[in-house]
Amino acid sequence: MGVPAQQRFHEALDEGLGHRLETAMRACDDAARSVLAHIAQDISALHADLKALAPQEITAKRIPAAGEELEAVVAATESATHDIMQSAEGLLEASGAAEGAFAERVEAEATRIFEACTFQDITGQRIGKVIKTLKVIEDRLKASGIVRLAEVIGGDACEAEGADGADAPPLEGPALKEGDGLEQGDIDKLLNDLF
Repeated sequence: MGVPAQQRFHEALDEGLGHRLETAMRACDDAARSVLAHIAQDISALHADLKALAPQEITAKRIPAAGEELEAVVAATESATHDIMQSAEGLLEASGAAEGAFAERVEAEATRIFEACTFQDITGQRIGKVIKTLKVIEDRLKASGIVRLAEVIGGDACEAEGADGADAPPLEGPALKEGDGLEQGDIDKLLNDLF
């Protein structure tokens, strides 16, 4: 005898269900692979962005250096203002023996110099605020874990990139500390060699 109709129906149903289940599983595998590939690309892009950000260099070198440069500006401004005010006081003392329009003019100009020198206090306060802001940024970067994450992900690669000096700002202005930058003798020798 042949296979009963009901059994054939169930076999056909099982075969169709198995085929559909296999197709669905393949589709799930393909979707999972696609999602994982996108996640891997995102991680790779994040790694590259974090490496380019170089948070170790920012918190260890650039922010502290910027703060030191600003503190040097405040100190130099303070020193120059002191010298200017001393000179203005000297003019007032020297004009003390004079009378008339000349004495009045020297006193008026010396007063203008004293008034103009108040810029130093204002700029010192404003630069002090900028230095505090830089410190807050540095502390928040360190506290955020970005620096540690970059160390873990990039190892020494981020530090090595900044170490070659390719990313360093150009040499401009006076050295911040004794021994930094070029010595005057080196500059004189360079100029003598050029001419």
